[in-house]
Amino acid sequence: FLGKTMKYSMGLWETGAANLDESQEAMMADACRKAGVADGDTILDVPSGFGCLADHVMRHYPGSKVVSVTLSDVQYQYIVEKQNTPGHPLHTDRFRMIKEDFARFEIGQKFDKVISLGIFEHVANMGLTLEKIAGMLKPDGACFLHYIAHNRMIRRFAEPDPDGFFHRYIFPGGRIWPFQEIFRHQERLRIEKSWFLNGSNYRRTLEAWLGNFRANLDRIRQIEGMEERWLRIWEFYLRYCIAMFGGMNGTNVGNGQFLLRHAKMPA
Repeated sequence: FLGKTMKYSMGLWETGAANLDESQEAMMADACRKAGVADGDTILDVPSGFGCLADHVMRHYPGSKVVSVTLSDVQYQYIVEKQNTPGHPLHTDRFRMIKEDFARFEIGQKFDKVISLGIFEHVANMGLTLEKIAGMLKPDGACFLHYIAHNRMIRRFAEPDPDGFFHRYIFPGGRIWPFQEIFRHQERLRIEKSWFLNGSNYRRTLEAWLGNFRANLDRIRQIEGMEERWLRIWEFYLRYCIAMFGGMNGTNVGNGQFLLRHAKMPA
């Protein structure tokens, strides 16, 4: 149900996208613009998802190189299949795929850009994660972060709750950070620019996903081991998120975006 791009995060609708695929392409183009991506940049893409950002960069920045990281077996195998497909944008030596937990990930390379679309929802310690990213940036490099954030939310829904629906069935250990939280962690990376994207963008994305999900139920039921119980859980999850992002006209829960650079050393 993710659409052609297989991008599992918010699409950008407010700039005029007519459908899901257009919204996802618009979001990736917007992220690259805000990150200041230039042709020839070396880029660390974490997490990779199903390779959507790397695919976008390979198509639009023919001189750039991307290293993508994922912990997911399914995503890794999906991307490797694309790498081995002649004619696919990822079938190039400008792209490298690594399967690793980012918490343990080490690489002897520094990058012009680090772009992360949706890792901080799964991060327990924001300060340590930013420190790790800083160590992978060139001195003049930039980091662009995109993750779900809220301006005001009931605590038990925003933070990890082992008894909650999200943590039991969807994202174990996941959380929604307050938009302002990252401003408390600027020891290694300073925030140069920030944006709060209205939750209506994610609401419309989720509505499109739900429409695709319902339209493909017969195919989904053919998946080995699929139970009606899981179909009900996914339907509830998508509808729940539509309500969450659509509440208060999208002003409460949306997406935080942040452009960061190395903090200046004290005199």
